[in-house]
Amino acid sequence: MSLSSSILILLFSTTITTCLSSETVNTSMVHHRFLTVDYYAKTCPQLEQIVAFVTSQNFKVSPATAPATIRLFFHDCFVQGCDGSILISMKPGSMGLPEKESEDNQDIPAYAYQIIEKAKAMVEVKCPGVVSCADILALAARDYIHLVILLLILSYPNCFIFIFF
Repeated sequence: MSLSSSILILLFSTTITTCLSSETVNTSMVHHRFLTVDYYAKTCPQLEQIVAFVTSQNFKVSPATAPATIRLFFHDCFVQGCDGSILISMKPGSMGLPEKESEDNQDIPAYAYQIIEKAKAMVEVKCPGVVSCADILALAARDYIHLVILLLILSYPNCFIFIFF
């Protein structure tokens, strides 16, 4: 199987999973003890639009931000869950080595971190102290997956005809 076929299968399965999971969420029974799609609907209603704006603008300028941010999200989630700990920098005088500085994460491009910092700064203007960096990273990774899928569909429409029928 070629690399491009593998990528298409991964993106398609991610899209199907996202679509199925969003259809099965019952928002009338939301108890904020559980994961929900609309967790910030009341506390930061503009969150999704802000993150989508940042990701789409950066994707237009540099499409390489998509895989870099998705990789950043993967590396964050790989070690003890998706907690945003990969975004923490070394503090002067600190004893331990943060995830961001570990050898495995040295090849993640700096612009992946910068996208999340930019989105966080914009979110903080509208909703100070409400949204975690981990959640912004998750939303950005999701948005980049959607942008890549859209780009692939527009670039290779004959390959994706089966999605619509």
